[in-house]
Order: sequence, then structure tokens, then C-alpha cells
Amino acid sequence: MTVKVSDRGPVRLIEMESPPVNALGAMLRMPLMDAIRGASQDDSVGVLLLLSSLKTWCAGADIKEFGLSELPAPEASLNAICDALDACPKPVIAAVDGVAFGGGLELALACDYRAVSGRARFAFPEVNIGLLPGAGGTQRTPRLVGVEQALRMCLDGKPVKARRALEMGLADRLLEDELTDAACAYAEELLAAGGTVRKISSGPGKLPRPGEAAEVFAGARQLIARRMRGRDSPELIVQCIEQAVACRDDFLAGLAEERRRFVRCLKNPQSKALSHVFFAERAAARGAGGAAARAVGRAAVIGCGTMGGGIAMNFAIAGIPVTVLETGQEALERGLRVMRRNFERSEKSGRIPPGGAERCMGLITPTTDYDVLEGADFAVEAVYENLDLKKQIFARLDDTLAPGAIIASNTSYLDIDRMAEATGRPGQVLGMHFFSPANIMRLVEVIEGRHSSPETVATAFSLASRMKKVPVWSANSNGFIGNRMLSGYMFEAFELLFEGTPPESVDAALRDFGLPMGPFQMIDLVGLDLGWRARELAGKPKEERKPGERLGDALCERDRFGQKNGRGIYNYSPGSRVPEPDPGVAGLIEELAEELGYERRLPAEAEEIGKRCMYPLVNIGSALLEEGVARAASDIDIVYVYGYGFPAWRGGPMHYAEQQGLDTVLDDIRGFHDRFGARWAPAQRLVAAAAAGRGFGEG
Repeated sequence: MTVKVSDRGPVRLIEMESPPVNALGAMLRMPLMDAIRGASQDDSVGVLLLLSSLKTWCAGADIKEFGLSELPAPEASLNAICDALDACPKPVIAAVDGVAFGGGLELALACDYRAVSGRARFAFPEVNIGLLPGAGGTQRTPRLVGVEQALRMCLDGKPVKARRALEMGLADRLLEDELTDAACAYAEELLAAGGTVRKISSGPGKLPRPGEAAEVFAGARQLIARRMRGRDSPELIVQCIEQAVACRDDFLAGLAEERRRFVRCLKNPQSKALSHVFFAERAAARGAGGAAARAVGRAAVIGCGTMGGGIAMNFAIAGIPVTVLETGQEALERGLRVMRRNFERSEKSGRIPPGGAERCMGLITPTTDYDVLEGADFAVEAVYENLDLKKQIFARLDDTLAPGAIIASNTSYLDIDRMAEATGRPGQVLGMHFFSPANIMRLVEVIEGRHSSPETVATAFSLASRMKKVPVWSANSNGFIGNRMLSGYMFEAFELLFEGTPPESVDAALRDFGLPMGPFQMIDLVGLDLGWRARELAGKPKEERKPGERLGDALCERDRFGQKNGRGIYNYSPGSRVPEPDPGVAGLIEELAEELGYERRLPAEAEEIGKRCMYPLVNIGSALLEEGVARAASDIDIVYVYGYGFPAWRGGPMHYAEQQGLDTVLDDIRGFHDRFGARWAPAQRLVAAAAAGRGFGEG
């Protein structure tokens, strides 16, 4: 039984109980509709009280029904239930304890009153999967709390806590005592005062007159342009709330406009892509397998630079004491200052709670002495990319740490097994590749070495989850998933330059595709000198360096390091990050192209730029699946969405290829193979999937 019905005098209790989160699937909706209709027609009932026996009030739509061609039990759809609540001649109270998200919030809004516990949370997360509230949420919310608050709730998808809900007018009463008793007392209080029915749909409420909120709507569109570029549902949300204003005296007309736009979202490929990312993230987190994770009570990080400091911050934010080791006191103190500054920024922006900066700094122990690391259960090495140095550190950690401790490397491409060989505990060695800035970026590639034990892998996954990261499994292979694919993307971007396409054209085409920045803006941001110094340190012969590396070397030799000194592939005015093309760099590219034997041609069109840069991701991703480096195409998508800024509304490179049609993508790759040779040889996994007319994940 998913709905329990009982009476306390004139109060009809309708209690939802559909574990785990009262998702609004058919098995809950049908008895809920019956209970509402029954109470509406029962003369002995004075007031309806809608509550939950679970810790969650109602989490919204049932994900099991996502993607179905027809909704089960359409006669008891959420829209129909909200209509039934609107038609109920008796007051209805939503007694909300826990979350009321999405359709759950729309259910609460269709009630006359909302009484809440201190645990109550309200949110419209639909925008995160390319949808909009489709059961009256965009029509009732602005009537109740005003246009500005409604836009904020529908566009950012973030939860509103109980006390804030009371301040906004989203909730009517805070229930301090045992919820059911307090809610029943509130119901009887309302009855004693006359039992007023007050449907949000019955009038304009806080809606302004048409034209009065023009600036608010313009501000919302500016926000969308800055933060949600390329996405369709945010603009449709704004339109729905505009329609609420236009139809302020005709709720049903506004509801029809909302429904029409909701169906548009539902049919939009962006919704399918964002839903794919939603499920893929959860599937990736299950990549740890079935082994039990070890407890981690204390951690260590070797290196207090950009990456080491960010990783140490993650441990502290997760509440795990961490010791940070550096080779010199000056570097250690510099790293601590950066961490403190970053914590203070996070506290100011609300990413960590008040007092969080001091609490986190209190969990960090700085040292230059390996012996201080002795009590750590989990150590992460985060020094620069030099295998010999990393092996020395692993050997030292092996001697210092307790026998059961796990050692991870933050390497972005080096061989984990070579590092494990430097220890007497290869089963407790693996890679944890964080992305920069490590305290912000959510992705962590968890690299399983040849000897990594299931318990070691499970512990890394568990730790990443405690840090609120998205862990993705990878086998040990040069560059793992992300950087192996990035190498193909970057190689092709440089090829376009040498063939005659200006860097600003390549960057513009890829920004228009949906990336936050193009490859050459990204290189300038990271710093051209990092790769140059690494190549020089490794003694890599000039003749073995790729064309793009040769260009990077030439720029660095001319003191052009990127944004850090205002001169890289682009120029940058003081204090600005806006790239400005440099004719001298264009001349250098042309000179080097001639030296390397490139045949110059007219600049490529945006469509070719997109295919030349995106399809290597698909082709190399297919090879990674063949080789077993990646377990699932959806894992690859998560790596690129969370680690490299691939637009989530396109679903990741592998999903994007499936949406384009794998046969179409393969035809283009074969065409590039004919033009450019071996680097474009189609991966067999792609060939097989295209021939079979199926996706990468289908058997």
C-alpha cells in the first residue's frame, strides 16, 4: 500500500508511503488520486492533510517512467491530481517534512496551505535535465511568491530551506513539534477559524500587471546568456512565467501555455542528453564494484602547489584531517596562504558554511618531514609529471606509512604500475586524477593498476564521493580516458592552424558548439610554458615533438607564456582575459607551417572545425572501449562533461555521436581518413556499432 488513509476527527490524513522517496510513479499516483477524490466527496471530512511517512515528502517524477512513450495511468497524472486538488471544496494542507522537489513541490503548491518542518526543502530541479515544471509550477509559483523569486527557483534549481520558504511566502507555518500531531493541530486551528479554501489558481496573487516586470524578465535573460548559453529550457521557463503574467486573470490559459512548452522540452534532444548525463553520473559512481571500502580517518598529500593544495582542500571540506608535505618551508607557507584565501572565498560565496574556512584550515597540518605522515590511511602524491620523481616519492611513502595505507598518484597520464613497482604494496596503489582547480572541478578519474585490489579501488570511489566528486573508473593507460582523447582534439586543432585557419576562428566555432572556451584560449589560460618546460626537462628531441608542441616551444622562446604574462597565442590587455589576435603569431604559424611542409588552404568553415575537433573524441573514445580502458561510453561522456567542459546539453561526445547517427559520423571519419591518413583510421568499435545500427552501449 503506497497511500494510507485515516481520520482524526474532521481531519482526513492522506499519507504517502512509496519508498524510497515517494516518487510520483503510477503506483503512488493512482491511490493518491482516489484518496483525494474520496475525501473531497466525504461530508464528514473538514480538511485534508497530505503528508508522508518517509523522510522524503515527495522527490518528484519517477525516474523509471522517464523515456516511456506513454505515461502509465494518465487518468491519474500529476496534472490531473493537481486539478483534483484545485477542485476540492475543502482546504488541503501539505505537511512537508524533508524534500519536495519538482513534481513534489507542484503537488504542494496545488494545496491550499503548506505547513513545514525544519527539515523541509523545496526546489524545481527540472532545468537540470532540460525540462520545466509542467504541472502548474510556473503558474502557481509567481502567483504565490512573485515573479522574481519564481524565476530564481525555476532557473537555478537550488533548494529553498524551510525558514526561507516562510519568509518568501512559499510556506505558511513552521511545525515545531512531532509533525503529524502539529499538522493536525494546525488543521483544527484552520477549521476553527472558518476553514477558508484559498486556491493559488483562483486569482492573480502577487503577479504584476503586464509590462510591470519587464526589467525582471530582461535580467533573467541576461543571466541565461551568461550561465546557460546554448540551452533551450531556461528561455522556455522565462516564457512560461511571462505567460503567467499575461494570463494573470485566466489561470487555465497560462496552464495551457506551460503545458505546450513542457511538451516542446520533452521532445527536445537536449532533454534526452541531460537525462543521459543524470543517469550516466549515477552509473559511473557504481564503477567501484562490490568490494567494501576501507575507512579513511586521516590523509596525506605530497605537494602543496596548485593541485596538491586543491586536493588537500577537498579532504578538509570532507572533514578528513590531512597532512600536507612540501620540500621547503617557503613553498609550504605559500601553499597554505593560497588555501586559506580559497577557503575564505568559498565561505563568502556560500560554498562552505559560515566559519568553514577556519574549520577547514584547522584540519590541515603542514610539514616538510615525511615522518609526520606516519598515521595517514590514504596518501595522494601531487607533484609535477616526472616518473622518476614520483617513484622516489612512492618508495619513501611505502617506508613511512602503515602497512595497510593506500597510496594514490594524481598523475594525468603516467604509468601507475611503474609507480607501484617502487613499493612493496602494489595492491594498495592506484591513480586518482583530479582536475584543476581540484577544489572546484567535480571529476576524478580513478585509475586501477594491474595489481590494485578491489578494496583499494572501492576506497578511492568512496573517498571521492565523500568529497562530493564524480568518480569514473579507468584502466591504466597513457593519458587514461580524458587526456588520451584530448590529445586527438588538440592535435586536430593545431592542424587547422597550420593549414590556414586562424586560432580565433577555431575557438569561436567551438564556443558556438557549446564549449566554455576554445582550445587556444584554454592553452593560454593553463600556460604554454608548462608543456614547454616539461619537454625541456624530459630532454625530448625537437624532431620528436608534435607540430603543436613546436609552435608552443617557439612562442615560449619569444617569452609568450599565455595569460600569466599577457602574451601567448593571443595578446591580453592588463587585467583582461579577453583574447586579442596578434599578427606576429599569425606570421609565426605561417612560417612554421612552411618549415613543416603544410599545404596552406582557405580557412575552414565552422562545420568542418567542429567535426575535425569533436570526432577524434568519438573515434579515440571508441578505441578506449575496445581496449577496455573505459568500461562504458557513458563513463567517457561523464569524463568530458565534468572534466573538459563538454556541454551537458549535448550529452557528452559519445552520446552526441549517437544523436548525430553513428553511420553519419563514421562516413565523415572515413572521409577525413582519405584526406589526412592514419590518424583518422576508424576504430573497430565504432565501425561495428554503426554497421549494427545500434549505440555504443547496446549489445
